[in-house]
Amino acid sequence: MKKIAYTLIATLSLLCACTSSASEETPSTVEQTAPDTSVSNNTSPTSPGPEKVVEKEDEMVTVSRSTGLGDTLTYYAVNHGDNAGDATFGNFMNGFLLPMFVDQRAVEVRLAFESTTNPRRTEEEAFRMIKDYIPVDAKKIRDFKGDGIKGEEYESATLAKALEDMYKSASSVAEEKENPGVFSVYVKFDSNGVYSAVARIGKWKE
Repeated sequence: MKKIAYTLIATLSLLCACTSSASEETPSTVEQTAPDTSVSNNTSPTSPGPEKVVEKEDEMVTVSRSTGLGDTLTYYAVNHGDNAGDATFGNFMNGFLLPMFVDQRAVEVRLAFESTTNPRRTEEEAFRMIKDYIPVDAKKIRDFKGDGIKGEEYESATLAKALEDMYKSASSVAEEKENPGVFSVYVKFDSNGVYSAVARIGKWKE
């Protein structure tokens, strides 16, 4: 009986061992494929199109502050309105601004105060007003005086450049071409005050 019992126990132990071995799962290695993040060499970055070239209009540049000595008749019309005169003797601002032109360039600018409601001005005011019509780079040379006249002489490289062609061709400015860029500014007065202010090319003739 003991032998049979021992044999039965051994058989049961063997069966338990087999069952346990069969129930164990062997872990499997799963290879995960990473997503393809590479960029195709056939794809080229988009190149920017050609830039638009914006053409900037030429700005109107005058010789003088308020379109005056050395400036063209065309610029006078743009900045001072209609010309009631002609291509030689201009008449702007109801007779107040009276330029004279040679080869379409102003060689003289006259302010006629008598054409305004204030026909007489002080010397200081008259000089201040006429100096708005002279080249911005003007350099004073000297002062001068005459009968009922007081003035100043200047020179300007800008004016000399602007009148370069006129100096070569116009016979009417033969004396002025000897000193290109030189001009005079003066006021004319009487016992009541200044009635005119003038800027003109050339030296003042004593």
